[in-house]
Amino acid sequence: MSVIKKLKQYTNYSETEKDIVKFIFKNPDVLLKSTAKDLASLTQSSPSTIVRFCQKLGFLGYNDFKIQFAHDSQATIPSFDSDANYPFNHGDDLHTIIQKMSINETLLLVELNEYKKAVQLLYDSEVIDIYGAGINIHLAADFNYKLRRIGRRIDLPLNSQDQLFNAARSSFNHCALIISYSGESENVLKYANILKQLHTPIISITSLGTNTLSQLSDITLHIASKETLSSKIGTFSSRLSIMMILDFLYAGIFEKDYDKNKEYTKRISKIVMAQNLNGSTLENN
Repeated sequence: MSVIKKLKQYTNYSETEKDIVKFIFKNPDVLLKSTAKDLASLTQSSPSTIVRFCQKLGFLGYNDFKIQFAHDSQATIPSFDSDANYPFNHGDDLHTIIQKMSINETLLLVELNEYKKAVQLLYDSEVIDIYGAGINIHLAADFNYKLRRIGRRIDLPLNSQDQLFNAARSSFNHCALIISYSGESENVLKYANILKQLHTPIISITSLGTNTLSQLSDITLHIASKETLSSKIGTFSSRLSIMMILDFLYAGIFEKDYDKNKEYTKRISKIVMAQNLNGSTLENN
């Protein structure tokens, strides 16, 4: 049953919940841009009331409800026209950056304060270490490349033994970015427990809902996906969502030193292009 039908057919509402339902139907686009705290303020209720209301309708929480509402109502999120080479501008706050770069389903899951804290943790760390398995670790390769292009120290070991070694030598001035759809992978939890003991801040990118990895993490960023682990034919939705989340984080870090990073990437690109051109000339000779 669609969330629209659930909202219309459910009868056991309190007076406050009736006001919430009326607001949602009158302002669907406002709902999609609001956190539970925002919606509570707009409906003169409380965040806990909003969460309980969503759970009463059979959802895990507010974000789960919001994603399903977007699918069922076909409500839209405003889009922005931007330069493909520079999709955000110097001075844009993180909320504007995310909106400019986002696909709808991922944007619905964004808890802005968590992203702000994640960007700050990554920015302040001396070294960023990435952990994961399979396709997840390869999805982080572009993130790794882009951060290196702005002079950040980042380590992306591709096998479990090297990741275990990285975890064992980590410290409080590192920041661990762990990617796991289920949040229950044996190796991933092994790394997370070691990092926790060594007081390394952990940012996890994982599925919606509570899992062991999210409980071990300082910050959790949720993957937008309707895939089922046991029956999916490919990681379509989750793959796009992971890549988008990593782009948000990179953009947030980049913006903090926008002009310096822009000039740095241009200088590095010119040097690399010149060397490639010289190499081609030598080969032809």
